[in-house]
Amino acid sequence: MEVCADPDELRDRLLRGYRYILVDEYQDIDRMQYALVSVLAGRTAREGDTRLSIMAVGDDDQNIYAFRKTSVGFIRRFTEDYHAEPVYLVENYRSTQHIISAANEIIAAASGRMKIDHPSRFDHARLQGPSGGRWETL
Repeated sequence: MEVCADPDELRDRLLRGYRYILVDEYQDIDRMQYALVSVLAGRTAREGDTRLSIMAVGDDDQNIYAFRKTSVGFIRRFTEDYHAEPVYLVENYRSTQHIISAANEIIAAASGRMKIDHPSRFDHARLQGPSGGRWETL
């Protein structure tokens, strides 16, 4: 088996045929995972056609792995690193209106949030139902 010493050549061989990368829970990556994603995406590649398109999904309010040295700093700089445009997914399809309102009130006091101007909101399709969800009627 031939060992490839050139990191760029190894990356090219590994990713041949791939065009996209999706990283979920980007708020929970650590320094090594950030470096890996950066290399795989070709963030510093000189030629545009060697870079992969990357999409990251994450929520800086939900970073729960700081004990293992993860950092929301990586998601905060994603738009700069990849010249990306943020899209805010604010519709909540799982929680009741009461829970969403309480969560928005509590988290609003946190400083440095990315979504300060984009609070979570109740799914519009469920607006006709009770604010406490089906449990309210029970």
